[in-house]
This record gives sequence, C-alpha cells and structure tokens, in this order.
Amino acid sequence: MSRWLQIPILLLSVAVVAACRSGTPAKEGSADSQDVEIDSDAAELPALPDLSAMAVSVQRQIRAQRDALDRLSGASASTAPAAVAREHGVVGQLLMAAEASAAAEPYFKRAARLDPNEPRWPYYLGQIERMQGNSVLAARHFERALALSPRDLATMVWLGRMLLDQGRADEAASFFSRALEQQADLVAAHDGLGRASLARGRFDDAISHFEAALGGDAAASAVHYPLALAYRGLGRTADAESHLRLRGDVRPRLPDPLMAEVAGLLESAVVFEGQGDRALTRGDARAAVTAFRRALELAPDRAAIKQKLATALAVSGDLPAALVLYQELLDANPGFAEAHYSLGAIYLGSGQLEEAARRFAAAVKVDPGYLQARLQLAHVLRRMGRPQAALVEYEGALRLDPRLAEARLGYAVSQADAARWGAARAWLQEGRRTYPDRPEFTELLVRLLAASPDANVRDGAQAVALGRALVDQSRSWRTLEALAMALAESGAFAEAAARQQEAIDDHGRRTGRSNAAMTAILHRYERREPCRVPWMGDPIGG
Repeated sequence: MSRWLQIPILLLSVAVVAACRSGTPAKEGSADSQDVEIDSDAAELPALPDLSAMAVSVQRQIRAQRDALDRLSGASASTAPAAVAREHGVVGQLLMAAEASAAAEPYFKRAARLDPNEPRWPYYLGQIERMQGNSVLAARHFERALALSPRDLATMVWLGRMLLDQGRADEAASFFSRALEQQADLVAAHDGLGRASLARGRFDDAISHFEAALGGDAAASAVHYPLALAYRGLGRTADAESHLRLRGDVRPRLPDPLMAEVAGLLESAVVFEGQGDRALTRGDARAAVTAFRRALELAPDRAAIKQKLATALAVSGDLPAALVLYQELLDANPGFAEAHYSLGAIYLGSGQLEEAARRFAAAVKVDPGYLQARLQLAHVLRRMGRPQAALVEYEGALRLDPRLAEARLGYAVSQADAARWGAARAWLQEGRRTYPDRPEFTELLVRLLAASPDANVRDGAQAVALGRALVDQSRSWRTLEALAMALAESGAFAEAAARQQEAIDDHGRRTGRSNAAMTAILHRYERREPCRVPWMGDPIGG
C-alpha cells in the first residue's frame, strides 16, 4: 500500500518518488564510427509504434498530432519549414513523454533538418541518446544545442555530465564552471563541478562544491556518496562515514524547461497526478487540487488519486469536501488504511483527539505494519493522558522500526507521564547517545534531572552542565526554561529567575501570547522554590 501520506494535517505532504527506468542498450560501434548527422533520414517517417499499452487518452493525443502532421506535410509545398518542424517535434515530444524514445528519435531528426537553427531538437536528441546510455552521441547533440543557445543552463549541465561519463573531467568542469558563472547557486552545477574535482583528485574543491550543492538542496541524497569519497581522500574518515550513512539516489535539482515541457504534454492521469504531487510538495495546495481533479477525470476508478485530491482539499482549507471524499473511499473499501489515516490526520489537526485516535486505530487494525499510523496513534493517546495505552503503541512502532527517534522520544515521555521516572531517564539518556543530532532528548533529560518528583532521579549538577551546553547550541524559550529548572534545582535561584524571564520573553515574541504557567514558575524561583513539574502540556509537540 502507498505510504505517501504520513503525518498530521499541519504537515501533510506528498513524497514524490522518481522511478528509475533502465534504458535500451548503448549503440554499438566506436565514437568515431557513430553517425550523428540529422539529415540522413528516410524520405518517409516510420509508422507510429504500438500504442495499445498506453492510456486511451494518450493514444488519442498521439494519433491526433500525427494526423495533424500528415495534413500539414501534404497541404502545400509553401508551408514554412519551421512550422513543419514544430509539428514533427511535437510528435517526438509526445512519444518521448510516453516513454517511446526510440520511436521519437526520427521525428526530432526530421525537425532538426527542417529547422537547423532551433536548439530544442538537438537537445531532445541528446536526451534520447543519454537515455539509451550513449554519452558520446549525447554529448555531440548537446554541443550542437548549446551552440544554438549558448546560455542554456540545462544544456551546459547535461553536456558536462556526459563528458564526465566519458572520463573527460577537465572539459566537463569547464561547462559546470560556465553554468555557475551565469547562476552561482545552481546546485546541479555545483554537484557536477564537485564530481569533476573529485575525478581530478582535488578533494578540497570537491568538498566545497558538494557542500554548496547540499546547502542549496538538502534532499539531494546522491551528493553524500561522492562527498564521502572526497573526505576520505583527505583522510577525514569520521566525516566520510557520516555522509556514507546519508547516501541515496536523489540527484540535485536542475531546472530544465524543455524536459518539463515534455513531462506536461500528455493528457494522462499519471501526468496530472505527478503535477499534483509536485504542487503539494512545494506547498501549492490549490494547484494540487486542480491537477488531482484532472487526473481523477481521466482515471475515475483510481482510489489513490481520490485520496490525494482529498488531502489537497484538506490542506487548502476545504475540509468539508475532503471529508466527503474520504468517506466515499471508505464506503467503497472499509479496509482502505490510508483513508482512515488521512481522516485521523484531519481530526488531529482540528483538535478532535478521540476521533483521531479512533481513525488511527482503524488504520492499524487494517494494516498492523502501518508504522506512521501506529506512531500517530501513540502520540494521540499520550496527549489524551493515556500513557499506558500509548506505551503499547510506541512498543509496536519500535518493533517495526527499532531506530525510530520519534517513537523513542514518545516512549520516554510516556514513561514519565506514567510516573516511571527512572525508566524515563534511562530512555532519554540512551536517546541522547544514539541521536546526538536530536536536541530534544537532551532538553527533556535536563528537565527530568532538574524537576522530577523522584529525588533519586534528580541530579542538579548534571542538569546544569547539560542545560548550559544546550542553550549554547540552541537558544530558545524551551532550552532556556530547561536551564532555569536546572539552576533552581542547584540553588542558583537568581540566575534561574533571569533565565526563566528570558524564556518568557522569547515565548511571547515567537507566539504572540503570554503563558501563565511559565510566569507561575518564575514566581517559584523568586520565592527560592525549585520546580517539580518537568513539563506541562505536550513536551514534544508544544
């Protein structure tokens, strides 16, 4: 089952997974023997390929465009060649969008012959050769396209990548550098120049460019592996290991208008669904609603699209319409776990905890392996003041993923809420060691060491040491309040009051609201009384 919807309504997003498709084998022959001429096509274009496996709407669209091309080609010898080239090119684009790249190639070749001054046709030919694994021919086509459009960034980057694939790092670097001269924050060019520098053994330069790429696109997980190699080249093994653990397959963003044009051509449910996914990811819920509605018109039986439309409606603020769609999904399939989960997220976002818990529980009942549903159920039960039930669900989540930091944090808080102060301290200590990049474990540990009702758990000196380091790392009302608790436990009431006042001021600036509970704790410190409540409300979400 899809897990595209995985968090409460305030943070709903769609993870867009790019499917990697294997290309056809590379063309045989040496680079010198391969013909890249574009004016040697046969007199007649080949027939369209078998379209039967494509969506009916796509078949109609491709056939209609080919018919229009045939009419234009036979209408008059006086028709401008550029106009005929455009019609050939559109057929090629449609076939390319439908993943029939080999069938698209002759149309692009004919377009390039008819209009040799148009850079898009050699550009698309370069993309086809790239998809087929032929970096030599791809580079030649990209060179031709770049000669016609010397400032096109996407062409520069693709040409650089093709040269890198051939081991021509110096030449590749020149194109990446040229792109960066034109746009200094182009992350794909930084990534390319980093790879070229790595290939030439220039590890410092490689690290600089890879870090710049990640700074501009933190989701570009494919950068971590070559960055790890660069760190290893300098003998910085700890940094190398850190990035090796983060490696993935997501390449840095590259704005590519011509490929985006291809991707948006087809009247296909898949195309519109992808547009909706991307719109939700960038936070444009209205555009997502429009795209998902169009996708649903073309594929009315696709439950996943209806679910995504419902989510987009919810994010856009149209909750009544979203609830209607979710109920339709459940009426058709009561075992649709994702619909139960999505309803739970909506109810959670509106503060209806009982109904949210019921829906998350329904999702878990249908699919016991639904990790996010079980985690959200645990969070809601904890917020409802049911720590024992929450512990059961956190344990279930940890059986599914023992390293899930959110579950470990929630489990520790639930232990404290159940007055198991020693167990809570142990879990927070372990979490702090296991997740050094998650300051929440340290903050809650400071609060527990400073303000636990159990004297055997409190340790004011350790709480102060951890609290000061935490504030140095991240100065916020939460960390300042934790440090104030630690100072009061150690008897430094004047400084505790000062830090608590600073926390109150910061909370007011951030939220625009006063907090009576924080003020009450300040008055305790002014009376030289320590705090004995580690946290109030939800220490994770509030």
